[in-house]
Parts: sequence; structure tokens; C-alpha cells
Amino acid sequence: MARNIPEHIYNVYDFELEKEEMGDFVGDENLIMPNKKRYYLNTEEELINLLLDLHVNPKLFTYPWRCDYPL
Repeated sequence: MARNIPEHIYNVYDFELEKEEMGDFVGDENLIMPNKKRYYLNTEEELINLLLDLHVNPKLFTYPWRCDYPL
């Protein structure tokens, strides 16, 4: 199944887990994610605005926005 992922600099994965089920699904968290959404962004302004819209304080993150995790 091909995924149509747009060009982007930032990727935000917003998800919720069912807390009551977490102990039973270690390693299979996708089975207890009732809500999940990915956002693809190209500017720091878009990123900060999205975090604010999601009620997440951008100051809780380390600047500059980066992740060294290999994909």
C-alpha cells in the first residue's frame, strides 16, 4: 500500500492511548490508539501554530526543532 506523503521538514504524530489497556498491549500500542493523526509541516511557524492549536506548549520542546533518529 503506497502512502502519499507530502514533502515536509517537520512531522507531528498526534495520538492517544487507552490508559486502562496500556499494560496489556506493550509493543502493540497501535491496537489501543483510538485517535491518531499525522501532520506534515514546512516551517517553524506552522509547527508552533499547530502545537498551540493542539494545546501543547512549544516551550516544552528543545530548540532548534530537530530529531537525530535515523529513518
